[in-house]
Amino acid sequence: MQTLIIYDSTGKIYYQASGAVTEPTGIPFLWVDVPEGKYIKSVDISGATPTAVLEDIPKSDIDIKIQEIYVALAELAEGAV
Repeated sequence: MQTLIIYDSTGKIYYQASGAVTEPTGIPFLWVDVPEGKYIKSVDISGATPTAVLEDIPKSDIDIKIQEIYVALAELAEGAV
């Protein structure tokens, strides 16, 4: 999903939006393609070209419990064979 990021000279994000968004004039911005399961943490401005810093979306408690159930079911199925 293409996301418009507006950031400052330290790389802090002030605004992000997707969809029919107008590019700003006179302030730094970046278009970023955000893969599923990731979010934009900040903008790395240390290089010649600013780049988005992406991180994994943390798993929720429900996601963790579901994974534990899948593991337990797999162990049960393995023991039944």
